[in-house]
Amino acid sequence: MGSMSNESKQKWVNENRKQIKIVVAPSVAEAFKAACVESGQSINKTLMNYMESVIEKKLPKTTPQFRFTTRPQRRKSLAIFIEYLRELRDAEFDYSESIPENLQGGERYEQSLESIENLDKALETLEDVY
Repeated sequence: MGSMSNESKQKWVNENRKQIKIVVAPSVAEAFKAACVESGQSINKTLMNYMESVIEKKLPKTTPQFRFTTRPQRRKSLAIFIEYLRELRDAEFDYSESIPENLQGGERYEQSLESIENLDKALETLEDVY
């Protein structure tokens, strides 16, 4: 029965996880292991947390990976989406600021201002939800 449990666990791991191998100097490996032991966190968990933080920082600049299964995941996804909209609004603001004064009454400038206003309204609404 014990081997069946291990087989089931291994099957799940193979289907749901991906192994990543890194090569480092022995001194780096030992120092990292010691730091993990000192912090009370496994090497695997420490590396996973770091990878998630790197991915999280990159998400607004790439295609967001939203998850909606649990409330914390929905809140985190909403926070990422809000940050993405802020960056979009800031980029649109920078664009409007770069339009020369003699063209600031033109159609593109007005569209840009309208976009900024609409993004601000959307952000305000989403922040109320968050």
